[in-house]
Amino acid sequence: MLTVRPQAAGISGAASSHPALDIDGDFIVTDIQWALQTAFDNTIIKYSFILNNYYPAHKSTGFTERNLTNNFASALEQVLGDQAFAWYEAPLSAEKKLHIDAIVFDKVRKSCFLIESKRFSNLNKKIVETKHDIQRMSHQPHHEMLERGLGDFKIEHRYAVVLVDIWTEGKEKRSTYVDWPACLDSAPYEITCRSGFESLATDGQWKQNYKIMMAVKKL
Repeated sequence: MLTVRPQAAGISGAASSHPALDIDGDFIVTDIQWALQTAFDNTIIKYSFILNNYYPAHKSTGFTERNLTNNFASALEQVLGDQAFAWYEAPLSAEKKLHIDAIVFDKVRKSCFLIESKRFSNLNKKIVETKHDIQRMSHQPHHEMLERGLGDFKIEHRYAVVLVDIWTEGKEKRSTYVDWPACLDSAPYEITCRSGFESLATDGQWKQNYKIMMAVKKL
């Protein structure tokens, strides 16, 4: 399991160097893990730039999870290369109105990344919803539905990606951040990442409390 520890958010530039891509399956998996971790790092860099220049909330409105989904999916596309593409609100079922926040396909690595984002505002409720999201992303018939429209390539590697933002004003939320992803129970996660924004140049106590986390499960 790869784990990214809390980092300073005032950095700029690429987060890490690319390992050699190899046709061997183990190397493909290593490369995918590198791509996911780098996409998270680059999302933090982008958020740092945005939040240094614009505070997109008033009173208790918070930051909508769509922004987290879009910025991460875009970062992942860029890291994976020009044979990767994203789609938002992709259907999970033809019968029920079920959608996933985003999915990213990569033709080179024959992989797909199912992405769900959450704001851990009402903590216990959102944790339950996140566990349910992971179950939905793990459901084989949903994979078949998501991949039904693919062209000339078959998916060999599938990953569930959970993105979370959390405000750590209270003890329970601070513990959730520090112990991430313990709140999601014992499922094995290939990558866990978390980052704060304490080093932003902007003024404001809020930057001490705002955090972003990610957990990745191989399906």
